[in-house]
Amino acid sequence: MFLFGLVFSHGVWAACSPQYKGLATINEVHQLSQGNSNTRLVEVKVLSSLITSDDYHDWTLEICSPTGNTALCTGELSLSDFDDSTYPWVVADTGLILSEEYINFDEMDLILKAGNGQTIDYLQVGEYDYQQDATCTPAYDWQAPASNTKTLARTPDGTGDWGFSSGNSGDITEGTTNDGGEDGPGVSIDNVTVAQGQPAVFTVSLATPAVTDLLVDFETRSDTAIAGIDFTATTGTLTIPAGGLSGTVTVPTLFSGQTVETRFNLNLSNARDTTGSPYGQISSQLGVGTILPAPPLGGFGVDVPEVASVCGTALVTVRVFNGLGNILSGYDGTIFLQTSSGRGDWRLGSGSGILSPDPDTDNDGFASYQFAPADDGVVQLRLENSSADELTVNVRDSSGSPSIVSAPIQFLENALVIGITDSAGADLVAQRDHELQVQAVRQDPDGDECGVIPDYNGNVVLKAWLSRSADDPAGEAPSALGVTSPTIPDAEPGTPNLTLSFSNGTAPLSWRTTDVGQYRLNLVDDSSGFVVDVNGQPIPVVGVSDLWTVRPDRFDVAVAGNPAAADADGAVFETSGAPFEVTVTALGAAGAPTISYGQEGTPQGAFITHTLEAPSGGIDGELSGSLTIPGASFENGVARMADLAWSEVGIIKLQAENPGYLSVAPVVNGESTSVGRFIPAYFGLAVDTGELEPACSSGASYAYTGQSLGWSLIPELFITPYNSQDIETRNYTLGGFRKLAAPDVVRQVPVSDENALTISGAPYPVTLSLQPGTLENAAAGSGEMIYQFSSDDQVTYLKSLAARVAPFGPDLRIGLDSVSDSDGVNASTLPDIQPSAPFQIRYGRLQMENVYGPETVDELFMPFSAEYWNGSGFVTNTDDGCTAWNTADITDPEAYHSLVADSSVLAGGVGGPLVLEPNGDRGTDTLSWDMPTWLEGDWNQDGALEDPSATATFGVFRGNDRIVYWRER
Repeated sequence: MFLFGLVFSHGVWAACSPQYKGLATINEVHQLSQGNSNTRLVEVKVLSSLITSDDYHDWTLEICSPTGNTALCTGELSLSDFDDSTYPWVVADTGLILSEEYINFDEMDLILKAGNGQTIDYLQVGEYDYQQDATCTPAYDWQAPASNTKTLARTPDGTGDWGFSSGNSGDITEGTTNDGGEDGPGVSIDNVTVAQGQPAVFTVSLATPAVTDLLVDFETRSDTAIAGIDFTATTGTLTIPAGGLSGTVTVPTLFSGQTVETRFNLNLSNARDTTGSPYGQISSQLGVGTILPAPPLGGFGVDVPEVASVCGTALVTVRVFNGLGNILSGYDGTIFLQTSSGRGDWRLGSGSGILSPDPDTDNDGFASYQFAPADDGVVQLRLENSSADELTVNVRDSSGSPSIVSAPIQFLENALVIGITDSAGADLVAQRDHELQVQAVRQDPDGDECGVIPDYNGNVVLKAWLSRSADDPAGEAPSALGVTSPTIPDAEPGTPNLTLSFSNGTAPLSWRTTDVGQYRLNLVDDSSGFVVDVNGQPIPVVGVSDLWTVRPDRFDVAVAGNPAAADADGAVFETSGAPFEVTVTALGAAGAPTISYGQEGTPQGAFITHTLEAPSGGIDGELSGSLTIPGASFENGVARMADLAWSEVGIIKLQAENPGYLSVAPVVNGESTSVGRFIPAYFGLAVDTGELEPACSSGASYAYTGQSLGWSLIPELFITPYNSQDIETRNYTLGGFRKLAAPDVVRQVPVSDENALTISGAPYPVTLSLQPGTLENAAAGSGEMIYQFSSDDQVTYLKSLAARVAPFGPDLRIGLDSVSDSDGVNASTLPDIQPSAPFQIRYGRLQMENVYGPETVDELFMPFSAEYWNGSGFVTNTDDGCTAWNTADITDPEAYHSLVADSSVLAGGVGGPLVLEPNGDRGTDTLSWDMPTWLEGDWNQDGALEDPSATATFGVFRGNDRIVYWRER
C-alpha cells in the first residue's frame, strides 16, 4: 500500500478529459465488512459504445482514504487489469484492491483518469477531497454522504445519483445493472453524426425481441454542443413493442455556424415494462450525437434575367453554396445586395427570412436579407428599377466575403412584359396548358408613368426561344400557342417564329408543356415598327419571363403483382418482411411520364413512405428498403425498386413525394392503390407443457394403471406469427387477418409411453382422448395466440397382465402434425408437448383376506387393503388415502352371516375392515367386490383380471388359520 504525507488535495489539475468525460463513470463501490478475505469491488461503467478496450486500457482508477494525518491510497490501478468480461461493466475486486483499509464509507475519494491524466469521473465520500481536480466538474453526481453502508451505487445505473442503504450491503450488482430487470433483453443505443440543422436519428436496439412492450426514458445532455444553440433539448419515453427489436429517437439540431465539431449525448434510463417493473438491461446508454462543423460558405449563385422593364420587376434568385458546390441547406446567414447603378428597390419574392428594409422605398439599390433555415439556401427577390439602367447585382455575405456579381440586367423603357394569368399562378405543371399574357409596355418619356403601348395591335411576329437554367434537364421543349404554335427552341432563331395577336398592347398566349424543366421565355419584336428611332427604324422591343419551373403533376406508385386486397378476405400479396418491387413514375397532367425527370442538374428523386389501411387500430410497422430514390434511378421518368419490404400483416398504401421540385415548385406526391394482403412468414411455437394430475396425492403422488387422468395444469401452445426478418407481426390478430383457427392445430395422439415398457419389453400402451382445444388471442397489441388443450382430455395407462411392472414416472409425448393457417402459413418447428407428471404409475389391486371363526361370535372382521406391484411382489400402497369403498358394491350370499353396511375411504392403503355378523349356522360365504379395472387382479391365475373376492368360514374353532390342504379320513 502507498502512504502519503499530510492530508491535502494532491490532484494534478489536468482538467476534464474532453474526449471521455461523461462517457464513463464510477458506478458502484462495495465492501462487505472489514477483513482482507471479505468481498470488495469498484465498478466502472462504460456508457457509450464509442468506448472500447483500446480506449480504457490506459485509464486508471485510484482510491484514497485518510489514516491519521496521512492518506492511504491504492496507487493508480490500470483498467487493463480490471475484469471486463461483463463489459460495459468493468470491475476491480480483491485481486487489485489488496486491503480493506482503502474503502472507507465515512471518508474516501476515487478518481478515474484517462491515460493523459485528465479526469473522467470523480467520487467524494463524506468531506474527503484528497484527489479532487478543482478544474473539473464531473458530468454526473459526484458526492455521497458519509454512512455505515456497505454498498454505494448509482441509480439509475451509470448516470444516476449516488445512493445507499444504511447498515446494509444493499443489492450488490457486480458486473450488471443497478436498475434490476436482468431478465429482459439488452438495450443499447447507437451514435450518429449529422450536419448542422439536420435531425439526429438515434436507434435504440434490443439484443433479443422483447416478450412485452419495453419502455425506456431518454433525455439529451449538453456536452460541447449546447442545448438551444446547437440542438433542441429533447426528452420523452420510447416504447418498443413486444416482438420488436428497435425504435428511434429524433433530436433536432440547429444551424449554429460552429466551425468546430461539437457533440451532445442522448441518455437512456429506466427500462421497464408497461406495469413499471424493471425490464431490460441498458448496456450502452449514451448515444453520442456528433454535429459536424458548419460547411464553409463556398459562395453564392445569382440568377437574373437579361432584360427587364422599368415598368415591372426583375426576379433575382440567390443560391448559397458550400465549398463543394452544393446548396448549403440550413444556412441562416445574412447577405447584402447592392445594384451597380445605386438605384432600385427590393422586395421579397419567395422566402421565409427577413428582408430589410421592408418596405424598401429609398431607391438606393441596397437591401439585406437574413436567410431562414426553411429557405434551404435559396431565396427569390424582386428588383424594381424605374431608370433605364444596365446594372449588375452584387451579393456578399455580411462578413464581407464571399461575394459575387451577377450578369447584367438591362432595364428597358420599351419592353415586352410576360405575365401569368393562369388560375394556378406560377405553378407550372407538365402536360397542361397555362394561360399567359404578353404586354408591350413603356415609360412615358415626359414622366415616370408606365403603361401599355396602345399602338400594339394586330398580329405581331416575334422571335421566341428558351434560356434554360443549369438545373434544367434539357427535356422536351414546350410549345407557345398563339396565332401560330411553334415548339420553342433553345436559342434565338434567325427569323420570327411566333405570331401573337395584340389588342391595345396586350396579347394572350397559351403555354403548353410536355416535360419538366426550368427556363425563361425570351421574346423579341425587331420588325413590327411599333417602336422606331428618330430615323423611323424599328427599335427592338425585348421581354424575358421570370424563371419558370415546370414540375410533374404527380407520381404514380405501382407495386408489381399486387392484388390490391381491400380487406382481410382479399387475396394474398406477399409475406411480411419479404422484398417486393415498386415502380414510381413521374407523370404529367395528361398521365404520361415526364421523361426528363431525374436528369436535372440537381437530380430530383422521391421519398417513399407508407400508411396503414388495415387492420384498424393496428401498428404501422416499418417500411424498409430504398425509401430515398435518387434522381439517377429515374429513366424516362420511371424508377424501379425491388427491395422494399413491410414488417407487418395487413394492407398498406405507399406514398411517393418530392417536397419541392428543384426547391422551388410545390410538393409533388402520389399514392398507390391498396397494397396487400401481407401475411406472416411463419409461426413460432413455445410450449407450456402442462401437468398431468395424479389420481391421489394424500401421500406420495401416484395413479393406478387403468385410471383415467386429467390435467392439473392444462398444456398451452403459444403461437406467434413472425415476418421473414424474424420480427413478430402484431397485426395478425386484428380485424380478421388471423387465419389460424383451433382445428388448424393438428396433434398426434400417442399410443404408448415414451420410455416405459411392459413385461414383454413392448412400449407401455396408453390411450389419450384429446378433445378439441381452443385458440384465443394472447393480449391486445400482440400477435401472439394461445392454443389451450381441453380440460376434458383423458389419459389412461392401460391395465393388463403384461403391464404388471414396477412403478414408473409417466413420460407422455404429444406430437404436432401441423400448425398451418388457411393462407398456408406454417410453424417453423413442431415441438413435442411433454406434460410434466411428478408422480408414479403403479400396477394396483384390492386385496381382501379370507377369514375364519366360530359361528357363535358376535362379529367376524374381514380386512382389505390396496396393493401395488413393486417389481418383485405386491405391497400395501400406504400412499392410498383416496380410494373410496362401499359395501353396496359387494356381492354377498349372506347365507351364514349378515354384512354390516359401511362406506369410507382408504387410509394408508387400508380400509374397513368389513364387519360380518354370523347367524349361528356353520358354513362358508364368498364375498366378491365390484371394483374398477385399476383395482382388479388375476386372482385365479387364468390370465384375466377379476374383481377381488374372499371367503368367510363360520364354525371353525381353531382360530383364523390359513389351511393350505385339509383332508378328512
